[in-house]
Amino acid sequence: MLILEINKFPSCGPSWFLKIILFLREFLNILYIAIPICLIILMMIDLSKAVISSDDDKMTKSAQMAIKRLKYAILIFAVPWIVSVVMSILGDIGVEYTSCLNITQAQVGVIEQREEKEEEEYYQELKNNLNNNSNSNSNNNSNSNSNNNSNNNSNSNSNNNSNSNSNSNSNSNSNNNGNSSTPNVDFIKINKKGCDGVVYFENGTFYVPKFSSIPAGTDGTQGSGPNNYNKYFYELLQQFLNDAKKAGFTITASTTLMGSWRPYEVQAYYYCCYTGTGAPYNVPQKYRIGKYANLPTCTGAGSCNGGNTAAKPGISYHGYGIAADLGGVRDNSAASNWAKNNASKYHLVFGVPEEPWHIQPLKVVVGDNKGCTSTKSSQKKNSNNNKKNKDVTK
Repeated sequence: MLILEINKFPSCGPSWFLKIILFLREFLNILYIAIPICLIILMMIDLSKAVISSDDDKMTKSAQMAIKRLKYAILIFAVPWIVSVVMSILGDIGVEYTSCLNITQAQVGVIEQREEKEEEEYYQELKNNLNNNSNSNSNNNSNSNSNNNSNNNSNSNSNNNSNSNSNSNSNSNSNNNGNSSTPNVDFIKINKKGCDGVVYFENGTFYVPKFSSIPAGTDGTQGSGPNNYNKYFYELLQQFLNDAKKAGFTITASTTLMGSWRPYEVQAYYYCCYTGTGAPYNVPQKYRIGKYANLPTCTGAGSCNGGNTAAKPGISYHGYGIAADLGGVRDNSAASNWAKNNASKYHLVFGVPEEPWHIQPLKVVVGDNKGCTSTKSSQKKNSNNNKKNKDVTK
């Protein structure tokens, strides 16, 4: 179960889940009253028929049936009381989740407001990270240009031929270090738009739904591309990877549920490893396949996954198939430098400074997915594809 820290409220789950609990609780309350009343009415009808018929056998059978129905009615009436007593006992001994069944509509409203606030804060953090990365790259390029100009002027005063050789060596070193061979290139042109899963895409911008209305990673958020990637994101990613290969670098993208489209429950596991929220917790068995078959149980912050940074379940771009974990870029290598310097050309960005392997769209609009909805057929197809693939990243 996803765990949300909402002040004094229990860790029951996101607001959409709590609304389901409220609905089921009200529905059961109606049944607890309606069913016994119906049984009593039937009992009275049977007894009336027997009395009217003046048949001793029918009266006996009706009496026996009436007693059975009365027992059933009493039992059904007693169920809520029994459940209440058990839950009260569990609550007294410290079982926190028992209070979830008694959560009120007002409390759900407060949780929903908090989710919206967290959603806004998360999106603002993403924009801040993007601005910081842009400023960092700008400063690096400025320093690089300043140094090159200084060296070139010095060499020019010394000897023109020497200056020519210096420029040649400078360009060669720049390429070998993985810096972009075309630093001022324009974005690749994209003249496409449409829905894939619950995500809308148009000319390089991805539009995702409100996190609280369609949490990332829940059923139906998969894309139709390989490994449940959003097909538009996957196309940009493939162009990026292919051009990296042409430039002489081997960069790969994850092909498992851990690093491509990521289920809600898997994100909850990573978030537990990062913050300890929800511990003890482990990924459901159906997701523990391949090299992830023996994932350790999360017992607290830092107990698994190296304690790496992780977004809260329901708001990770992995959950919409528009993020990927890359292999071959996890150090300050030539491939890593090339990837960071060229990602924006493909409308992509390394948007999480703490995760140098995490790549996502450069432009994402949260809260308006233009009415896109998923299809069950694509979900089933992509689920089967996922089981056949192996991860190529660590």
